[in-house]
Amino acid sequence: MLLAANQEWQARARAEVLEICKNNLPDAGMLRNMKTLTMVIQETMRLYPPVVFVIRRAQQDLKFKYITIPKGMNIQIPIPVAQQNPDAHQFNPKRFAKGVLGSRTSPSDYMAFWVLVSVQANTLPWQG
Repeated sequence: MLLAANQEWQARARAEVLEICKNNLPDAGMLRNMKTLTMVIQETMRLYPPVVFVIRRAQQDLKFKYITIPKGMNIQIPIPVAQQNPDAHQFNPKRFAKGVLGSRTSPSDYMAFWVLVSVQANTLPWQG
């Protein structure tokens, strides 16, 4: 959907895939070298996060401005709201040209990426 609406990015991603893969199926090594495709995927995840919200439990009493959050209370953090900036609704893969960390303007930016990585780290089997 996003690439169909942004055909210049579709053309760039397609050209990159064809150049790197040639006539082969993509593998992990090839994917690591696909910077444009990676930026498109990251921007898509930012616009349509795989996790809509996270819930955290307050470990101690907290006071934020006029709000008091007692220890033990669950706090729901909406990911899309935490990722807002002036052009938040625009499809702009260039924001990831320096990777996820390089694109941040505040510590909460792109929280969905960290939640997804955390979920994967805690549920996927690890080989030692």
